[in-house]
Amino acid sequence: MIIMKPAYPPLLLQMSPAYTPRPLKNLFTANQCWAHLLEEGGLRDIEVESVTKMLACGTSILGVKHYTCGNHSCPHVKYLCNTCSCRACPSCGKKATDQWIANQQHRLPECTWQHLVFTLPDTLWPLFFHNRHWLEALCRLAVDNLLYAG
Repeated sequence: MIIMKPAYPPLLLQMSPAYTPRPLKNLFTANQCWAHLLEEGGLRDIEVESVTKMLACGTSILGVKHYTCGNHSCPHVKYLCNTCSCRACPSCGKKATDQWIANQQHRLPECTWQHLVFTLPDTLWPLFFHNRHWLEALCRLAVDNLLYAG
């Protein structure tokens, strides 16, 4: 049985000491960093929306699924917080990317080697034209990310 509850169940407020919040959330919430950035202004609406979703991800703010055992005499209960499903969220975005890659695998030919091309927006061309050493660093980052994800 699934019941959507936007409230804060008591079990969620009493998290175990082993619980470790998502690291990026710590950066935004430490010393009220995000609150100070909001006060200063100058952020685009999409930036505010994305960070707000990311900070609410995995908390009871987005709602909670309440799972109980089918046996009415069983005391086991499990609460699962909803996720934000935002592509800017490190958790949800990675999951969406992994699913997209899995869905694209059938479109690629069966081979042991594949050639990938990275492109830059034309607005960045002058920047890298005058700083060629940055281009090498950018390519190294792209390779490192592919190897890490692979």
